[in-house]
Amino acid sequence: MASIKSPKRSPTASTFESYSGLKNSFTLKLVFLAICACALVAAVHSPEDDGVDVIGTALRGDHGPRRANTMEPSSLAVAAPPVAEVPPGPAQDITPEAPLLFPADTQLQDLTGALVNANEALANRSVALYFGAGWCSMTRAANPGVAAFLRPREPEGATLVFVSSDTNAESLNEQQASNLWPFAVPFDSPLRLSLKELYGVWSSLEVGKIPGKRRSAIPTVMVVGKDGTELARLEVGARGISELDRWNYMEWKWE
Repeated sequence: MASIKSPKRSPTASTFESYSGLKNSFTLKLVFLAICACALVAAVHSPEDDGVDVIGTALRGDHGPRRANTMEPSSLAVAAPPVAEVPPGPAQDITPEAPLLFPADTQLQDLTGALVNANEALANRSVALYFGAGWCSMTRAANPGVAAFLRPREPEGATLVFVSSDTNAESLNEQQASNLWPFAVPFDSPLRLSLKELYGVWSSLEVGKIPGKRRSAIPTVMVVGKDGTELARLEVGARGISELDRWNYMEWKWE
């Protein structure tokens, strides 16, 4: 019986098969390395998978459902440092003070000619401004009655401040020395004109020189509050000394 011989393989075919085997082996290694790389990436980006066989799961292709991240968002934020509580301070009175008729540094002239602080001298008194002039006959006629009304009431808090319409300081000083009133606005003080303008009282010689409307002629007694409020307008020249009876000096006192 004749034996069947295997066909003889050519050297070229053997070489090709060896090359193919090497190629397949290299490809498998690449696939394996790629799977390992994917598993490592999944492990890095999935901190909740600690303790799970990530590589084995990747190789089996059974990933299963991913677990939801249950970490609270607030736990990711950096906690702010505690702020110390500052105890509230005492309540402050922010009520604005009423403006004063006489600014804090205002000075008046007393009976001796000395200058005194207006608000200190008039504190706790009922204050009236006496508008008049030494050259005015009606003022000279009213002076004795005004002085007679004032003197017994000074201990009870009534006082006068003379606002002169005299043409020179000597005339004002002569009247002040006669002890007709306790205080006077100095002749060179701008307060003389501002008070006349404020209350609308000035002499006939000053008409056209002071802005505003003239409401009363001299002599006139104007009872005022500390803030300049007009409490009573007593026209002693036009209506007589009895006008002074309307001066409520017991009630209208400066605080």
